[in-house]
Amino acid sequence: MVSAEYLRRIVIAHAAFLLRKPGGKRADFRKLDLSGVRLSGVNLSSALFGDALVRAGEFIGCTLVGVDASFTNFEEAAFIGCDMRRIRARSASFLRANISGCDLRDGDFHAENSNETSVALNSTSFAGASFVSIDIAGRVPGRGVGGIGGDGPRAL
Repeated sequence: MVSAEYLRRIVIAHAAFLLRKPGGKRADFRKLDLSGVRLSGVNLSSALFGDALVRAGEFIGCTLVGVDASFTNFEEAAFIGCDMRRIRARSASFLRANISGCDLRDGDFHAENSNETSVALNSTSFAGASFVSIDIAGRVPGRGVGGIGGDGPRAL
């Protein structure tokens, strides 16, 4: 698990990256354990989360536009009022996550290959979330996304 100080340095360097200032560096959380992280009002647009463990993390009012979260485990995470447009969450897990009041327009939630179940969304809450041009493909088992559908590919 990363320390609060390490996380703080990454967030500061990422802010400089977004502003194209010297010392700026894209936030790279790939393969890190960020379980239990709590972030509020942070802009992590274009950050890399691929294959990270973010179990029970909290993102409140964060900007996560264009984040690459492929293969990331967000089990039991909370995303409240976040801008998640164009998120790339291929084969990510959102089991029992709370995604409330978030903008998911143009998100990509495909399974990486046809041999695996698509993004894990079982028991995920999407209260007040905005779904415009979101693409979910692969198998959506059981009741599907937010109770929509059943087994088979789905696009919302």
